[in-house]
Amino acid sequence: MNVASHTIPPLPAKVRYVVLVLSVVTLVSAVIMAFATVVTAPTPVWVMFGFEVAIAIAGCLGLAGWRGRFDEGQGLWLACISGTLLVGGFLSYLATRGGFVLTRGGASWSPVWWCAGRMVLAAGFGVLAVYAVLRRSREGRAYFVRAMLLGAACAIVAGPFALARGVPSFMNTIPNLILGAVLFIIALVWVILACAAGHCLIRAFECARGAPSANHASG
Repeated sequence: MNVASHTIPPLPAKVRYVVLVLSVVTLVSAVIMAFATVVTAPTPVWVMFGFEVAIAIAGCLGLAGWRGRFDEGQGLWLACISGTLLVGGFLSYLATRGGFVLTRGGASWSPVWWCAGRMVLAAGFGVLAVYAVLRRSREGRAYFVRAMLLGAACAIVAGPFALARGVPSFMNTIPNLILGAVLFIIALVWVILACAAGHCLIRAFECARGAPSANHASG
């Protein structure tokens, strides 16, 4: 008996349109920056050029997937593009955060906002990757919501310490012995929440992976 060539339904038309827009923005912006860093810049910025070429390739993969090239691995395809943008944008910023000149006689240009745009695009593709997987299973979506709620709880618990870059000032009046016990309990609660969030996130994708064609009929 022949196995159907596509067990996973294609992405909805509206989602594919979003993929198209993000891919075009990724590709065009990468080509423009790659051109600027080696042609218009008085001194070629090769490190930026290299990362932009990699990002341009990711944009091409986005267009290929939009045409249905990777329908059997939608989540992985989108996650790879997201990862390329995330790593490429971050590393290019680290390598050029001191700024560089794009035109002869021009002022030094900081890439911070450009790389921030790469992070936004990476987040967009990342969200689509999560959707591409979780849409296959209602149970997986439920686990994902739990993971997000537990993650939010982790952020709330750790927030005061992150903002204070240490122990918050309102806790300085607590005696040291009691403070140590309180901090231990808070740390324990945070670890439990983080582990629970990680477990729910893993379960979400496991459930979705186990139901690749659950929504095929409703397509």
